[in-house]
Amino acid sequence: RAALPGPSRMRRFALPAAYVVYLLAVGYLVWSPHPTTASSAVTQVTELLNRVGIGLSAAWVEFGLNVLLFVPMSLLGAFVFHRTRIADWVLVGFVASFTVEVVQRIVLPTRTGSSRDIVANTLGALLGAVLAWLVAAWRGRGRGRASGYGGAR
Repeated sequence: RAALPGPSRMRRFALPAAYVVYLLAVGYLVWSPHPTTASSAVTQVTELLNRVGIGLSAAWVEFGLNVLLFVPMSLLGAFVFHRTRIADWVLVGFVASFTVEVVQRIVLPTRTGSSRDIVANTLGALLGAVLAWLVAAWRGRGRGRASGYGGAR
C-alpha cells in the first residue's frame, strides 16, 4: 500500500500546482478578448453588496476585485518561491499588472487598459506578500523567525 504524501510532499507538489491553476485562471480572465466575464463579476458583486446594505459603486467594487485578484499571486507564490521578499512581490505585481493593461489596451480591442487597475493589482500583490510574511512569522514564532519566507529583508 502506498503511503499518503506527508506535509512536505504536499507542499512540494500541491502549492505549485495550485499556483499554476491560479495563474492560468487569471490569464484567461485578464486576456480573454471578451470583457463580459470581468464586467459580469463586477455587476453581480455590486448587486449582492447592495442587497445586503453595502452601497458601493461599481468602480469601487471593481477596484476591490482587482486587489483580490492579485493577492494569491504573492500569497501562494511566496511559499512556492521561498527566497522572495515583500518588495520583490510588489515589483512582480506592478510589472505583471502593467503588462496585462498594456496588452489589453494595445492588443485586445474589446478591452481597455487602466492605470487604476495597475494600482489595485499592485496593492493586491503587496497585501498577499504581507499576509504570506505574517503566516510564515506565525509558523516560525517558536524559532524566532519567519520560517519559509524571505519576508521583508
